[in-house]
Amino acid sequence: MSGKRFGVRGGLRPSVVPGLVVVAVLVVGCGSGSQDQAGPADATEPAGPSASASPSPPESQPVTPTPSESPEPPAPPPATGAVLTMADHGRTVSLSVGESVSLRLVPPWVWETPTVRGSAAQVYPVDFVTDPGYQEWAIQAVRPGESTVRAFGDANCPPGTQCILGDKVVQIEIRVTG
Repeated sequence: MSGKRFGVRGGLRPSVVPGLVVVAVLVVGCGSGSQDQAGPADATEPAGPSASASPSPPESQPVTPTPSESPEPPAPPPATGAVLTMADHGRTVSLSVGESVSLRLVPPWVWETPTVRGSAAQVYPVDFVTDPGYQEWAIQAVRPGESTVRAFGDANCPPGTQCILGDKVVQIEIRVTG
């Protein structure tokens, strides 16, 4: 019995050897070509660190335009519920009577309650149960006309340090229509 199994193995050996030679030639042949040519062996290689370490450049990368390439158009006036920030300094916001916007100002400045010049708008503080990391006020349009909302921020620098921040002023014009 052991002789028959040995004979079967011995009979398969001559047919296996040429197959291994063909596979070895294909593997060696794939490695001898230039790196730019892709062959059938490339499709069966595992995707791992060795596959990503290929020196070939990526085919295409998304291009992010720089601010100088595509300037942003001016922002439209905010709708009710919109949030104004320091970036809106100098803007004129148009509201209808009854509409409101939020004025949200962030550290490192400590902001005083904004003042209102004119009778078209009023400012109300927004109090939070937990500190959200900013100060906020609601600006409410109360009658047709114009008002100027102005907030002063005191630089909040640690005691004993040289403060280079300086104080800030945020001023927004409010135009209210009936």
